[in-house]
Amino acid sequence: GGGNNGQDGTEEEKPEIKPDEGITLYGLVSDSEGNPLEGVVVSDGYSVVATDAKGVYQIVRSANAKYVFISAPSGYEIPTQANYGSYQGTYQAANSLTGSSTKPYRADFTLTKLSQSDTRFLLFGLGDPQPDNDEHIKRFRTETVPDVKKIKADYTIPTVGIALGDILGKGDAQTFTSMKRALGETGVPFFTTIGNHDKSSVDYTGDTYRDVLGPRWYSFNRGEVHFVAMDNCLFSDEQVAWLEKDLSFVPTSKMIVLYYHIPLRDTNYRNRQKVLDLISKYQNPTLMCAHTHYFQPYHMRSHNLFERIHGGTC
Repeated sequence: GGGNNGQDGTEEEKPEIKPDEGITLYGLVSDSEGNPLEGVVVSDGYSVVATDAKGVYQIVRSANAKYVFISAPSGYEIPTQANYGSYQGTYQAANSLTGSSTKPYRADFTLTKLSQSDTRFLLFGLGDPQPDNDEHIKRFRTETVPDVKKIKADYTIPTVGIALGDILGKGDAQTFTSMKRALGETGVPFFTTIGNHDKSSVDYTGDTYRDVLGPRWYSFNRGEVHFVAMDNCLFSDEQVAWLEKDLSFVPTSKMIVLYYHIPLRDTNYRNRQKVLDLISKYQNPTLMCAHTHYFQPYHMRSHNLFERIHGGTC
């Protein structure tokens, strides 16, 4: 994931960084002119930190961390991935796949300033693409993708997309890869979230999904909105601990969009209460999900929250 640094063979001289004692993951977040960016939030999915005045972040990497990712800041383009069109590239490997795991690993991010304000932006929410075979993937590419492009063409404001789980119905890593390419054909920077089919038809750990599509929980910002994705097939304790740290960097005046796959409604989900309590502190929290394949705005009386359940793309 993340940027195309040095892929043209002209790697610029990056400033040297000497990480603190005990740090295993660090790097520089800068803009395309080479200016360091302060206050960008970076995470390995377990620790959450912000860059300092020199644009440097430092993390003691969790043994379970596969990626390091930035919470893409407002006012900058969402980085995309080489070879995957407009699919988001806010994450990278958190350690060397070949080298020593004890030596501190460096992962840098470069962000490009938007040419216009993103205070107004267009959001696409796609529920359940859920293809079971190649024919279904073909339909997604020949029906859904042109729809997204057509709507995007009517707007001049920045766009972003979230695919709300069940990225596949049946399949494997190859199906995820095909869908990643298809989402990248929209010209909209797309993020995904994991659904029950993405686990039950591939692996219950969610590892294959993660390996192809990226972290299962993360955040990003557009304009005055902070988006948070979670894997709510199970709101694990580690996710809730991460969420609390992520939100510690977000002022309560922001609008929060929490998105996941299965409607929370008024169920007795594990950690549901904790998650809803955390986002209820914000001025305008909104929940977005899918799963049911029909559209329903749902008022959750317990927390006075609105949950937008999105219809199925399939």
